Amino acid sequence: MTALLRSLSVELTASLIVSSLLAAFPLFVVVWRRIGVEIALAAWGLLSLGLLVAGGVVLYRHRDGKLGQVVGRVGIASAWALAGAAIAGLLLGAGYGVNALARSGGPCSYPLELRVLTTPDALTAVRYAAADFVVGTRSHGCPAYSVTVTSESGATPVRNGLARGWEGDQTSVGAQLLGPQPDVWIPSSPAEYAYGADPANLATSDSPPKVTADPSSLGRSPMVLGLFGDDNGRVYSESSLPGRDSTTELLTKFKAAGIKGIARPIPESSAVALAVTPVLHRSITNAGMAPDGAAAERLLSPADPPELLAPDAVSLLCQLRATAQQGGNAPGSRPPFGYAVVVSEQLLNDYNAGRPLGDSCGGVNSGADPYDQWKLYPYYANDLPSLDYRFVQLKWPGQDDAARANAVNSFKNWLTRHPLTSQGFRGRDGSYRRSHTADSAHPYLSGIDRLGNSAIPSVIKGPEAPGVQDALDAISAVRKKVLISIVLDTSGSMGAPASTPLRGSRLTHAVSLLRSLVDQLKGDDVAGLQTFARPRQPADRPVMSVARAALISPTQSKLLNDKLQAQSVARPDVSLTDAVTGADLSYGERDAIVVTDGQSLQTNPSIGKDRARLADYHHKHPNLRLTLLLTGPTGCDVSPAKDVRQAMGGRCVLLNDDPDEAQAARLLSTLR
Repeated sequence: MTALLRSLSVELTASLIVSSLLAAFPLFVVVWRRIGVEIALAAWGLLSLGLLVAGGVVLYRHRDGKLGQVVGRVGIASAWALAGAAIAGLLLGAGYGVNALARSGGPCSYPLELRVLTTPDALTAVRYAAADFVVGTRSHGCPAYSVTVTSESGATPVRNGLARGWEGDQTSVGAQLLGPQPDVWIPSSPAEYAYGADPANLATSDSPPKVTADPSSLGRSPMVLGLFGDDNGRVYSESSLPGRDSTTELLTKFKAAGIKGIARPIPESSAVALAVTPVLHRSITNAGMAPDGAAAERLLSPADPPELLAPDAVSLLCQLRATAQQGGNAPGSRPPFGYAVVVSEQLLNDYNAGRPLGDSCGGVNSGADPYDQWKLYPYYANDLPSLDYRFVQLKWPGQDDAARANAVNSFKNWLTRHPLTSQGFRGRDGSYRRSHTADSAHPYLSGIDRLGNSAIPSVIKGPEAPGVQDALDAISAVRKKVLISIVLDTSGSMGAPASTPLRGSRLTHAVSLLRSLVDQLKGDDVAGLQTFARPRQPADRPVMSVARAALISPTQSKLLNDKLQAQSVARPDVSLTDAVTGADLSYGERDAIVVTDGQSLQTNPSIGKDRARLADYHHKHPNLRLTLLLTGPTGCDVSPAKDVRQAMGGRCVLLNDDPDEAQAARLLSTLR
């Protein structure tokens, strides 16, 4: 009988070991597929196996049945207790593993969507970080979250949006959302956050979001001045320590090397450009590149070459990349030398590394022609501000649920554990250490750290960005005011398709650009709207006043945008001569912008005789500057537009497929 029991105990031990291995196998498979939450269960399973194996070894060594005499009754009881616990652990792990495998083989549930807003400059970096977050938080092969990252269109639109339920200005079709209401906002600096989340401004809203900012930095990026290769060769010195010079000292060297302009994005549509403008105004005048602040502001907004003026730095760099692509290796196709480009270090790194920029600028092989000739070399100054990105949670009324709050917290914790240094940012102290694991998804600062004839400081923190309102006031104080009369063609031909694909009708294209123009005007500017088409009665005026000119204010901007949006085509063409000479200039003579498709000689049969009438009109109104803005198909060098421009001594601009904001900015730059 004793021998039988001893035999059974050995067989039982062996069967327990085998069954334990089989039971634990699904758990091991789950852990092998994804190391994460299941680590604790895996450890439990391994401990259980260890206990059972140890028990089996002990039983085998005491096959003579004397184990009880060795360990005593308490020991036997403890052994059985441990064995029971081990078996229970294996059963739990096995059950969990089988359940996990079953779930992993089925369809994934819909992930919770997180909506993130940041600056255009950080858009690519945050998107890559968000993609890592989505992959890193998968459960059994299924994503727990999806993340949509969009870019802001300036500090003021964000401020207004937060106080209006994320709605833009009212239009004739009602208020439109600026985009998905963000759960997370990653502004470029504490100053941008303070301006956008101003409690006094939020208090004007009936249902403002609850705004919670994390005081710690997600990453820093100093502002730099980038030079193209030939210019860099005239400025670079191996003996110079990067970041030791002030901006004035740096620009003095630039001036001596023949740098004639600085390309800065439009500050009203770029919080990053806004942050660097005050120090540039001071330094440009101190370095003798401009006599005063007004001239310094003009130097910062070069309209020629056109690729150097854009609503934000991403658009500017995309335009440079597109110009490089169009030129290819053709003779004479070179970067616009003689200009410095204002950009953050992190974004310049993205550009040099060939990464995608924004939504419409794909990645390129930056090491191949022609892109390697268009790389920018960064120059640092000790008084250029440093961007300091922060994590801000936005809780909108009706969307403040526990699941969304947990998702936001999970994303914040992920960014804490996986800092944005891998995306080209510096640490909180402004430090940078070279990485040997850089790749296209995690470039660090390899796009500039490995440039020849360039030096990158290991530590540079820079001052904080100035207050947004202070920067806006500084720009307003030096910028030339404009007085604009917009004269819009609403004749039947404007209903034809625009020359540029995907722009709708010619009138739609014109209205879209003019609304961007209105949005970029400021408080001291004056603007009004008139339309022209053949009058219903011969005695009627061909040009009608739709919105009388007035100082730009929220009310005037809304009126102009509403009236523009409400325009529709009606009635035949009226000659361009009648449109120009019939415009109402009672509020002053400065700039008349005539927006048309260019018309034809058929609708302007007497243009030859009209040249004398136009010249006489120009003589009577010598202060009037005419700009013809053509949607096409007729170009600027074709009559009647050519004759009108020459007789009036004006300008002519043919619209293209560039962003409306960029084209409007170029136009405003020439007017100022």
